[in-house]
Amino acid sequence: MFNGGPGGGGRRGKDDGAKAKNFGVAIRRMLREMKTFYLAIAIAMIMSVGGSILSVVAPDKLAQITDEITIGLKLDRNRVAEVAAQVMENPSESSKIDDIEISVDDKMAFTQKLQEIQEGLQVENPEDIDATKIYAAVDEMPESIQELIKPKMNLDAIRNLAIIMVGLYLASAILEFLEGWIMAHVTAGFARELRNRISHKINMLPLCYFDKL
Repeated sequence: MFNGGPGGGGRRGKDDGAKAKNFGVAIRRMLREMKTFYLAIAIAMIMSVGGSILSVVAPDKLAQITDEITIGLKLDRNRVAEVAAQVMENPSESSKIDDIEISVDDKMAFTQKLQEIQEGLQVENPEDIDATKIYAAVDEMPESIQELIKPKMNLDAIRNLAIIMVGLYLASAILEFLEGWIMAHVTAGFARELRNRISHKINMLPLCYFDKL
């Protein structure tokens, strides 16, 4: 409070700048005043949760891409065993495996190199496998055999996972941007409403009220 007339100096009272006496009541009143913004706040909260969920899910797609690439670089033992079993069924005649013509010479060459591969894989510790030696043996096999057993990356799966991952990150960024934009407008709107109400209340006060200050 200020003492003295309009032209005189004043001094601040003890209660000037004091905090709210009842914080809980002040919060409840503020929440009531913000009821016109409840819908916007709810939408912003949903967007915030959605953006957070998408940002958590997206790295999982990156892990799946890594797995696909690893599979595409790794020699499949089961596939090698499957091709070997089909070759051994009739090693003295040409045959087709997965619509690929395998000649007798190709079968013989495969049988010889298969022993090198099996020896390289027969280790107690997987970390001791000499991958260079194994892949060198695969490269020396006939092209028809290489086409059957050589590792191949599933580029379609990798591309689809990459598109999904980029989409998730993009959607997360959009949701977070919209959440920030909505909350900024809520804050500005609430402040503007308070200013208008304060201005209206001051304008409604009689002049004699100010003469008493």
